[in-house]
Amino acid sequence: MIRAICEEFFPLSGSESGISKSYQEYLKPITDSMKVWSIFIESSIFNFSILGFVKFNITIDEYVNLYKNLLNKGVVDKEGTVYYTSIEEARALLVNGECNMSGAFSKKRHLISLDDLHPTSLYRIFKLIGQIDRVS
Repeated sequence: MIRAICEEFFPLSGSESGISKSYQEYLKPITDSMKVWSIFIESSIFNFSILGFVKFNITIDEYVNLYKNLLNKGVVDKEGTVYYTSIEEARALLVNGECNMSGAFSKKRHLISLDDLHPTSLYRIFKLIGQIDRVS
């Protein structure tokens, strides 16, 4: 899970020992908690995926600044765009099929529909909303 945090959320990739050192130095101080919620299979490609949840104790602006400061430490993952939104908007996506999200780096608002997201992203949003509903 530490490798995923370093490579998927931040530009920190490398060897196992390098990942561990980067996590300890840069990310452990801002990590409140992390948990594995489920393991599932992407049936179209028979790929096992793990759904984990990480709670950072920083704001979006602090995340962007940290990310930019770490750019020279590793490799950028160009798989997708980092968006953020409210719980209400995420719920609207599941109920109405669209919601407003902002790009973490551009701050530009986007109207996102179900068709814009990978099915595993939808699953992750569904699980997050379900967990929030269970604990509130």
